[in-house]
Amino acid sequence: MGLIPDATTLGNPPDFDTCSRDTFNTKCFLHGFFAEQEERLGFSDFSAEKQHAQRHFRTACILRIFRQMVDAASALLERGLFHGDLYAHNIVVRADSGANLFESDGLGETLKNLKACNSTIENSILIESIIESIEATLVDYGSATHLDSGVHAAAFAAMEKFEVRALGYLLDDLVKAYLPACLGPTCLQGLIDLCCVESVQERADMATVSKKAAELRAAKEFQL
Repeated sequence: MGLIPDATTLGNPPDFDTCSRDTFNTKCFLHGFFAEQEERLGFSDFSAEKQHAQRHFRTACILRIFRQMVDAASALLERGLFHGDLYAHNIVVRADSGANLFESDGLGETLKNLKACNSTIENSILIESIIESIEATLVDYGSATHLDSGVHAAAFAAMEKFEVRALGYLLDDLVKAYLPACLGPTCLQGLIDLCCVESVQERADMATVSKKAAELRAAKEFQL
């Protein structure tokens, strides 16, 4: 497998203060991505309307990364594999900078046609294109485990729930790092709670998490 071009880690490893939770700084992917794209989209004037748009944009970006990781974990699960170290520092992310979005797949011409009649639709198409340009890849399989679900059914089910909880902590870390309270409440909390139920037996399985995440992305509040 070759190197992933122009990719940046999603987070940094835990430190002595966080112990088991990842850390985030200006070198992490979303910091630079949000700074660049929000300036282009005009989300930096701190008005209530722009803060709502900023929260929506950040939430959708974080949810896209989360869903890609659920897909990756699900693909491993189908093969009897468990990553075992599902952290932001083991995820690399890349995205179109935005400069080329106007030239790709006919989007530029579409935006030109819409610009004269409806700037809201124009912005919505651009925002969705920026969100959809994010590609996250799970790396570092040094802690991976293989189990035969037929032979080790109980252990297999427990490991699946272990991965689900790791996904919940990943989402929680991203929300705390990039959705500050000043932007208002997040609709992602229910998904975090679903993944982090204390009881292993009562915790959702991977298929349920995938379904709930897809439903959330399709919900009305995500329709730009």
